This record gives sequence, C-alpha cells and structure tokens, in this order.
Amino acid sequence: MYDWNKIRQDVENFSSELEREWYLNSSGLKAEVNLSPIYDRYGFLFTKKLVLALKEKREHAKGEEERKLRYLQRFFASRYLVSTVKELTEKADTMESKETIRLNGETIPFRQAAARGADETDREKRSQLFEARNEVIDKINVLSLARTEKLHETSKELGYANYAALFEIVRSIDFRRLEKLIQDFITKTESTYFNRMENALVDKVGVGLDDAEIHDVAFFLRAREFDECFPKEGAVSALGKMLAGLGFCLEEQKNIMIDMEERPTKSPRAFCSAIRIPQEVKLVILPQGGQDDYASLFHEAGHAEHCACMSPELPSASLL
Repeated sequence: MYDWNKIRQDVENFSSELEREWYLNSSGLKAEVNLSPIYDRYGFLFTKKLVLALKEKREHAKGEEERKLRYLQRFFASRYLVSTVKELTEKADTMESKETIRLNGETIPFRQAAARGADETDREKRSQLFEARNEVIDKINVLSLARTEKLHETSKELGYANYAALFEIVRSIDFRRLEKLIQDFITKTESTYFNRMENALVDKVGVGLDDAEIHDVAFFLRAREFDECFPKEGAVSALGKMLAGLGFCLEEQKNIMIDMEERPTKSPRAFCSAIRIPQEVKLVILPQGGQDDYASLFHEAGHAEHCACMSPELPSASLL
C-alpha cells in the first residue's frame, strides 16, 4: 500500500525544487542545470513499478475515478520518463545557457542571439547571426536526439508503441484526429496565407516567399514599426493597468515576484515559474520592447495569476 498523504507532500517538495532549478537557470542566475540530485532525492516517487500499477488501475476504472487516475498516471509516467534522461537534459540546457556566438568580433550569448537577429535590419548581418546560432543548435540537437530516442525506448518498456502513443493514452488526446483537423484547416487557409505572407514579406522585408529565410520571417514578425507603442520601460506598467481593469492589484500580490533584471544569459522571452503554489510565483521578463515582448509578458502573467490565486488547500497538480 502506498501512503498517498506522504506522497502528496513529497510531490509538492519535488516540484518546488525542480521548478526553482529551472527558474535559476532560465533567469540567468545560474549557468548549469542540476536535475540529477533532485531526481535522485525523490527517486522513490518515479519507479517503473508505480507507473505500471497506475496504468493497470486506470484500465479498470470508470468515471471520476478514471479521470483522477489519468492525471496521476500522466504525472508519474512523464516524470519517470524524464528521470531516465535527466543527464541528457542537464547537458542540453546547460549548453544552451553557456554557449556563445562570435560574430564580427563580438561575443553574443546564445540565448540572446534569436532576439538580436530578429531586431537586425541588415539582412546580411541577420543571416550571419542566424547561421552562427544554427551551429550551436546543431550541437544541442545531438543531445536532443539521444534524449528523444531514450524516451521512445523507455515508453516501449512501459508497454506502449512509442513516446507519442504513451501520451496519447495518458492525456486522452487522439493525435490522428487532431492531425486531420489541422490538415483540414491548412487546406482551407493555405492559399490565403501564402498570398498574404508573400505581399507582407515583399513590403516589410524586401523578399518574397521563394527567397525568404527563417530570419526574414523572424524580422517581419518582430514588427519594429509598432515599437513606439510598446516601449521597453512601459511593459510592467501596462500589465499592471490591464490587471487592475480585471480587478487585480499586482503591487499587492506579494506572492507574485517580478524578475525584470537584465542578465546576459537570461531567457529573452517572458516566462512564469511557479516554485510553490500559491506562495511563490516568479514572473520573469527581460525587457526589450516591442509588441511580441508585451504579448509574451501578458501571456505569462495569466499563468502567474492562475497559480497565485489558487487555494493552498487544494492538492497538488497530480490530483493526489
């Protein structure tokens, strides 16, 4: 018999430690990602025996019991899988935070390269920056490929055809049906999309779709022409006003801590890190200005409010 009350607390502590580690690295406060010590401390939670027991129990359940067991199975199965590739994950994420790009005598942190490229008006310089960035991505992809292969292998050991088949079951998502819906949508919108994108790229970037590169699309989506409406220094103030209109006072929400300090290896895109729900929620932003900067901040603020306004009496996300 499992002591679910103890497991509930262990899951809360594990999730908190893991989320703090991700926050420290993605916010640029820590260069290395150290997942192994955390998974090792809580290794008793993520065993093949427990995952298989939940799988069998769910197969015989119905209604509300089946729904709760599905959430349990999803949490423990996914964490068990990740525990088998923790070293590869550490290496890939540490490489992402430590790698730099040398271009025209300047050293640029890898995490800043995409944002710098999207902001570069000179097409030749933009191309050079993205090519240099791709060299780092190729190195990271070696680890990512090994990680993905291991996830497929472990999924088979749990009785599934592959990693995708496992998640189709534990998330109750019909990927084939979803693929058909997406393909139908593409069929109905493809010609309109290509015509509009062709005209937009020629107008804003100076090249058509046949000649456009990924960096050209990134530059186009950056939408620099709207920057005066989205100043770098006004993002958090605008967020506060928007939330006030919805009845939230961001300044009084002491459990939401806004991290907007500029650091060289900080993720350029805003993110939310719920370290302990609802007591400690980090809303992280590297202010850059522009409509996409505001959009990502407002999006992540929604996650932050969701986590910060949850009752501490509720069980953990695994629905134990």
